[in-house]
Amino acid sequence: MGKTKAPEGKTDTRQSVNRKIIELAMASPANFSVHIKPGLCFSKIGVFSQWSNNMLETITAAWLLALGILLIGLEALTFSFVLFFVGIGFVIVSAISYFYMFDNGILQIAAAFVSALILAFALRKTLMSKLSKPSSKKEERAHVRGIGIIEDGAVKFDGTFWKTLDDISGYKNGDKVKIKDVVDNMVVLEK
Repeated sequence: MGKTKAPEGKTDTRQSVNRKIIELAMASPANFSVHIKPGLCFSKIGVFSQWSNNMLETITAAWLLALGILLIGLEALTFSFVLFFVGIGFVIVSAISYFYMFDNGILQIAAAFVSALILAFALRKTLMSKLSKPSSKKEERAHVRGIGIIEDGAVKFDGTFWKTLDDISGYKNGDKVKIKDVVDNMVVLEK
């Protein structure tokens, strides 16, 4: 169980790594504590080098920028601000990737999501309050005031039959009443 040549010409250390992991697992607690020191255990058996070879390759800054812009554009269809912040995160990581070389693509994606979370918590309330201001204009209503006619226990006003909370038992069909306002789909009569 030694080192063998892999087809690509690289040294394959999987068997020796597996053997060393088994040796560490079977070691006594006193011997095992020697290998527990941060990074010492894994650096001695080469686990990180094996693990990092199977990672996603580094994503170019142009692809990260394109993905960020695409997500920001898709935000126009959802209006949830989730895709917006994730897109901004990818744009930020794209700028960082232009100057700094990440080890692999997973770190780039993780950095994009972490920056998106930070931005979301920091800016979401501010953006939502600026974009969803209440309208200062008073709502225009078609039915406000006028004259209605009593028909079958309802008030006919502008071609529509309306209910009322006012007592209309003293009126008969065909009587005209003055309508003061329409509130919650009910007419309010003047007394």
